Amino acid sequence: MTILRTIGLPALLLLAIAGMSCHEIDTEVIQGTCMTFDPAGKMITVKDEREGTEVVFDLSLARIGLTPEKGNIVRIAYRMEEGRRLAVKVMNVTKQDLQKD
Repeated sequence: MTILRTIGLPALLLLAIAGMSCHEIDTEVIQGTCMTFDPAGKMITVKDEREGTEVVFDLSLARIGLTPEKGNIVRIAYRMEEGRRLAVKVMNVTKQDLQKD
């Protein structure tokens, strides 16, 4: 019985961590310049710094840190859902750097 408890708890924790990791696997990250931010319409357009293309994200479920403004560098964690980019987290790199000073 003691062995089962000893092995059982670490195994349970490992399964819980693995379950959280699986959720994060389908998440992608992009960084670029904020071109437009529409909090009412729950949309943001970012110019991808790697590709140079403008990409639109749905913010309806996103956690947003410091409010993005046009020209700010932002990092967005997102997943593809039903053909759209659904943002999970929006981080304003420009404003975070300014707050450190």
